[in-house]
This record gives sequence, C-alpha cells and structure tokens, in this order.
Amino acid sequence: MSDPILFYGQKSEFGEFSNFYLTRILLDGKEWPSSEHYYMAQKTSDESAQEAIRQASTPAEAKRMGREVNLHDDWDVLKYDVMHRVVYAKFDQNEHLRFVLLSTGDRPIHESCRDPWWGGGPQFPSGRDWLGKVLMTVRDELRNKYGDVPGGDDLADLVGSITDPVSDLLRFYEGSGTDGSGRTLADVQAFSDDQMERVHDWVQWVFPLPEPSRAQPHTPVASESDLQAFRDRIDLREQVLLSLGRWSSFLSTTQAWRGPLDHNHLRITRIIRFLTLIDMPDAANDLFGYAKDKSNVGDQTLWYWGHARDKDPVWLYQSWRP
Repeated sequence: MSDPILFYGQKSEFGEFSNFYLTRILLDGKEWPSSEHYYMAQKTSDESAQEAIRQASTPAEAKRMGREVNLHDDWDVLKYDVMHRVVYAKFDQNEHLRFVLLSTGDRPIHESCRDPWWGGGPQFPSGRDWLGKVLMTVRDELRNKYGDVPGGDDLADLVGSITDPVSDLLRFYEGSGTDGSGRTLADVQAFSDDQMERVHDWVQWVFPLPEPSRAQPHTPVASESDLQAFRDRIDLREQVLLSLGRWSSFLSTTQAWRGPLDHNHLRITRIIRFLTLIDMPDAANDLFGYAKDKSNVGDQTLWYWGHARDKDPVWLYQSWRP
C-alpha cells in the first residue's frame, strides 16, 4: 500500500487539505475565506450568526464562533454532507489545489489529530477519519471530471506553472489578509500623514510591482496573475482608487515631496507604474500631471515619472528600482 498522507494544520505538508487553509470558495451566492468558515456557519439556521461567522477574521475565530451557535437538531446527520459540499467546491474551484489533490494518486489521506469525527490515521486509530474520507471521495470525483494529472517531473512542472489565484497580496486587498506587519488594507488607508511619511513598508503592499524593492526586499512582488486580477476585478480596482485617493490627499497636504530630494519621489514612480500595469492609464497620467505641476523636482525625477507610464520602461534594465 502507498504511504499515507498525514496532515494537520495549514502549515504542514499537504496543508492545503486543512480546512484552515485560506482560499476563496463561492457557495450559496457568497464568498467564503476557507472551508472552516463555511462549515461552521452551516451549523445553525440563524442567518445573522452565519454571516458573522463568514466574516470572521481567521478560520480559528470562525471555529470558536461555530461552537457557540444553536445547532441544527439533526446536525450530526447533516455535517458529513456539508463538509463534502465545501471540500468539493474548494478543490473544484481552485485549480492549484485540485492539482495538489489529484497528484496524490491513490494514497490514503488522514487528518492526523484527535478529533473523534474528522481525525484519524495510524496515530489516532479511534477517530472516524471523516475528513480524510471526504478528501479521497472528492479526489475520485474530480478525477472522473478532469482526468488524471501527469506524474513525476511532468507533474512538478505543471504544478509549478500554476499560480495561487489568492496570493498574499490579493488576500490583503480583499480584506482577508494582512501585510508583513499585520496591518489590513483598511489600516493603511486610515494612516495619518505622519504614518504615511514615516512607515516605509506599506507602499509595496498597496501598490505592488513585479520587480523586488531594493529598499524593502522583504515585501511582496506582484505576479502576472496578481496584476491580471487587478485588471479584471472591479472590487480590487475600487480599493486601488480608495488607496490612490488617500495618497493624493497626502500629497495635497504635505510639502517635503515638492522639493528636489525626497523619498516620496520613488513612491510616486512606483504608483504611476502600478497604475499603468493594471490598465489605469488615466489615473497614472493624472498623478503624473499633478506631481509635475505641484513640485519643483529635477529633470531626472520627471524623466522617471514620465517613463513609469510605459509598460516596459527603460530604467528596468538599469540598477535603480522604485
């Protein structure tokens, strides 16, 4: 028999199988941050409680809230089918997760924990092992729907070519995640002018680029799928405009950036380039025009700002980075 897959928690090997793994799931006309959110919300018929659980900040918080609701009278009968429904949606809707699941072939899958219903496996033989059984059932159903995935090196190449559609950047913009300092997008949008001036690792999250930042190398780099999401999704573009509005307010009420030497010049270049890459040329031109008219910067800075409106600016091939 093939070696079993033993997982527990989203940070373990095969952590994608955990209900705490964050990925968008569309069910019942709503978007759920994780399968844990959905499962816990279905424990009750109270719609206000369901919505509160759906909006819980983390899967752990959703689980805590789910333990406090009034249960359906027949919850013990319903819960297996509820779990199957959300796990199927999770792997059917997210291609990168589906490939991970199908790549396991026929290996047994167990959530290796003490939970008497969902846990099981060699270390916890008394558990009913329901989550593992659900995952293996879904694997069979998706295999019948999509076919087998390649094995060996072909699989590695294929899986490596698939980018997680819900990256850390997108979770941050969606409001379900935080930046590297634990701040939400709303937190940053609420910054005072002093915070915007003195905090140096926010702009790379709010206006991400496909090139790494030299000033803040620990901040994220936007993938092409991230940028495409910003081009396609109205909700993300609305948040970009809110963030841009906050930045424009900062520029209008502060003075230091208007002079010839200021770190905000690099930020302006970054933001113009980001707006260009996500197909918001009017916003990019407006920012360039405002910055040019309201400042007393040198020709070199103006050159960078102007060329940031090019999809492939020449300074990308130089050592400088915004």
